[in-house]
Amino acid sequence: MRKITACRLKNTFLKTGLALMLVVFRMAGAAQPLPPDHENEDHKPPHGSLGGGLAIMLVLGAAYGSKKVYDSRKRAEKSRAG
Repeated sequence: MRKITACRLKNTFLKTGLALMLVVFRMAGAAQPLPPDHENEDHKPPHGSLGGGLAIMLVLGAAYGSKKVYDSRKRAEKSRAG
């Protein structure tokens, strides 16, 4: 079993954060409305909200990561004590 060091955990969080920022910025750029002088009125962008689903996914991901860290620390304490 591999040990989780602080440096490795920090690197994992940084990589995950950068990946999430990249995805969020790309989605925000793609969700921009069409310019008002757009000639083709038949093509209208969908009026959906991406913020609600994205927030739910971020919260669920943070909860899952927190549980994994908690379980890992609990196992490490148990192995040191016993």
